[in-house]
Amino acid sequence: MLWCLEKIKIQGIPVLSSNVSFEVAEGILNFFVDYNFFVWNIDVEEKMDGVCLDTKVKG
Repeated sequence: MLWCLEKIKIQGIPVLSSNVSFEVAEGILNFFVDYNFFVWNIDVEEKMDGVCLDTKVKG
């Protein structure tokens, strides 16, 4: 089981584990694994909604 938790994929990107450990408490096997990764939120700001142009020629 530790081998399966060593490397996982998050949105197709492999992430390695750290601080892998296990314990048996009250007959139940518990696994503890840390995964260190960053998530970037990119806010796309719309610069311009639309342009309206009216032209008139005198003469």
